[in-house]
Amino acid sequence: MTLNPITVLSEQLQKLAIHRNHLALFKDQVVLLEKKAALLESENAELKAKVEQLTKDNEELRDKIKQYEQGSHNDLLKPKMKWGCLVFDGDDKLYCPSCFHKTGKKIETSIVNLPAHRAGLH
Repeated sequence: MTLNPITVLSEQLQKLAIHRNHLALFKDQVVLLEKKAALLESENAELKAKVEQLTKDNEELRDKIKQYEQGSHNDLLKPKMKWGCLVFDGDDKLYCPSCFHKTGKKIETSIVNLPAHRAGLH
């Protein structure tokens, strides 16, 4: 059986058109992947900068904790007694000693209502 050269050529041209379409789709996919790669690289750079900042913050907090544990923490946590109440440097308010020692929180009080604080009636 002899093949018609025009039919053979026509089939080859159809195959070529299909390949050309596939190649165009492939090029579009490459462009999309390149854009996505650029976006991911940008995101990665941002995340690296954030990790670097968080690492720095973490180190600073570790240093502060270490200083605190070594007793060099600020005087706000070293109260003094005045009229049966706690006072802190740089603060002229009076605080309930019982509340502070139980909860670690500074609860404002006065000499007048100090017995109520100590009895837990505040």
